[in-house]
Amino acid sequence: GWNHFDTLLQTYVTADGLVDYRNIKITSDNYIQYNSAISVADLSRFRGNDLKAHLINAYNFSVIKNVLRFYPTSSVTKIPGFFDGLKYPLGKQKFSLDELEKELLFKQFNDPRLHFVLNCGAMSCPPLTQKAYRPQNLDEQLDAQTRLVLNDTNFVMVDTVNNQLKLSMLFNWYA
Repeated sequence: GWNHFDTLLQTYVTADGLVDYRNIKITSDNYIQYNSAISVADLSRFRGNDLKAHLINAYNFSVIKNVLRFYPTSSVTKIPGFFDGLKYPLGKQKFSLDELEKELLFKQFNDPRLHFVLNCGAMSCPPLTQKAYRPQNLDEQLDAQTRLVLNDTNFVMVDTVNNQLKLSMLFNWYA
């Protein structure tokens, strides 16, 4: 499953985390196979980092999937119910992005690094990586992505002229 998501990310995500939605082919084997893998996976069989990595990947994939569903769109905020209404198959149930994030991920894993790996499909959100998150090196991946975001001037900027620290809205949403 994750190998298909890796190929999708490596093919359609730029090094700086932008997704080439226009050129993603919905009929791509990797897209279809990963979609099938997350839809049928039995969540009760996952534990610890296996579950954490699976849910992170499922979230990021679901964002891509739904942007494609409504493509072209200028913003995910223009898609009614994008975060709280539209449901995505995951295991034997369906979840909204908000439910997946708050009820599944953050309720089970109180890890602030998650805020830096979940991509919401907007420029103000952390960029996607070109690799799926894997349980065997998940902590290293979470640390690396957190460092990347915290050192990105789109998220944290020191304004020495005005003696101010400017933070992305991400820090306001998840103070």
